[in-house]
Amino acid sequence: MSARRLQVRPGIVRCSALVWEEGTWRRTAVPVVRETFLEVYLNGERRATIACGGLYPEELAVGWLRSEGLLASRRDLESVRTDSDAGAVYVRTGTADRAVPAPSGETVVAAGGARTPGGRNRRAPMSLSAGREKISPDRIFTLLDELTSAASLHRLSRGTHSAALADVAGLLAVREDIGRHNCLDMLSGYCLLNDLAGGDKLLLRTGRVSSEIVAKIWRMGVPVAASLSVPTDLAVRIARRAGITLVGAVRRPALTVYTHPERIGEI
Repeated sequence: MSARRLQVRPGIVRCSALVWEEGTWRRTAVPVVRETFLEVYLNGERRATIACGGLYPEELAVGWLRSEGLLASRRDLESVRTDSDAGAVYVRTGTADRAVPAPSGETVVAAGGARTPGGRNRRAPMSLSAGREKISPDRIFTLLDELTSAASLHRLSRGTHSAALADVAGLLAVREDIGRHNCLDMLSGYCLLNDLAGGDKLLLRTGRVSSEIVAKIWRMGVPVAASLSVPTDLAVRIARRAGITLVGAVRRPALTVYTHPERIGEI
């Protein structure tokens, strides 16, 4: 079988394969999601190697650093430079002490498929305020329908996770990647690079919600997260403490609100 691959659009390649269908074999080119690696540097220090689809590298790098507590706002950034040939993003902060280099050590695998040098310098996020603008179950159904419709890479390859940033009016940005953590980091980087506050936004996801996912949402300052899938028990406990409204198992006409239902209308 030929290993020749032809890229058909960003994030997707076509691989030669045999398909069994209706009792016969046929050889065809099938769409497969791309996998590559992105090196993230902060103030000259390599901080992570992230397995990803290669899309939105600056957002992914900046969002990952934000999720790790190494960036707090757009004002922290002095420059962001991408070297496509090297598969690397170089981030510099205004002063070196804004993001203290991690101690040197063995590279380990971190959450979401990122390999990062040992040691972290996390800034604890603030608990989110209760209340704020309410959203109805019907609006949550509609927004998640819009997310699944917008997930074009998944329709082609069936090999990506999807997430979206939204407000009550509609979707603001949709990101897809081979890593569920990466989608969220991209959206976090999108917000930071565009200096967008999260307090009036929603985070929509297609996949399971783990404690690490909730921690990333907390750092973004987004008060409501909704997913087609379900959370873990630790994710629920963290969301309750963080002040995040966590909605899961969203399948029209039903959904489950695990924490802080005061932001959901019609309750």
